[in-house]
Amino acid sequence: MMGLSSRYGLATTLSDTEAVRKLVGEMRRLALALPFERVGPVIEIIRPHPLICCPVWPGKGCEPAAFGFCKLPPGERWQWSYTCCTQPASRPEHGGLENFLRCHLALIGLLDAIKRAGLAQAEVKDDGGYWERRDPKKLVEAVQAWNDVDLIFPEDG
Repeated sequence: MMGLSSRYGLATTLSDTEAVRKLVGEMRRLALALPFERVGPVIEIIRPHPLICCPVWPGKGCEPAAFGFCKLPPGERWQWSYTCCTQPASRPEHGGLENFLRCHLALIGLLDAIKRAGLAQAEVKDDGGYWERRDPKKLVEAVQAWNDVDLIFPEDG
């Protein structure tokens, strides 16, 4: 799916798997306090690379997101990167701008909470500019501009 998205990277200096598991559990706890449609359990995969994450479903029309860490060579450092497209949540059939704002702001809210709690270093690239500006009006303008582009260049069916 393409469209207005938020891309984020998380990193931790922790190296112990049990400590990372607890860290992701704390991220899940923070997610449960936000208006996500659904928050999944902590998932752990051992192979091919250790991965511990928690999936979230922001709302109708929005892509799911996940927060956690994966241990990849060569550095063997626990890190994470993910992209979540929130724009489709703005379509009328999914709830329009109100739904989009709830989804997008919940996603950014969790990244804020993770950063504020000192759980991870976070780098965020927000196509809507909300991460940088904190202006909901500008976020609405941004998604409307993206929606106008979709009207001109509709997705292939």
